[in-house]
Amino acid sequence: MAKKTKKPLNIHEKKLKKIIQQLSGDVENIDGELVEPLIIRGSGSIYCYNPNTREFVHVFRGTAVYVITELKDDKFLIYTTTGYVLEIETQELIDIGFD
Repeated sequence: MAKKTKKPLNIHEKKLKKIIQQLSGDVENIDGELVEPLIIRGSGSIYCYNPNTREFVHVFRGTAVYVITELKDDKFLIYTTTGYVLEIETQELIDIGFD
């Protein structure tokens, strides 16, 4: 049988893994700084684009999110605490820092 080799994680996968470790409470094993949480501005709902499925996803405003990377056209790729990776405009986010 051929031996499987692990392909190295790209920068987005590394950041997402770090965020998930942080949310699970495994902060002792995280390399570097913690990722600061943000929330989606306002109340009610918002629909955000999911680039993996190419669909719009319903998300409640006020949901805590973590920035994976900054995209072009004033947008961020974020991970929500509800488990989605989404694109959102920068003005829709509020920095809340660590509680």
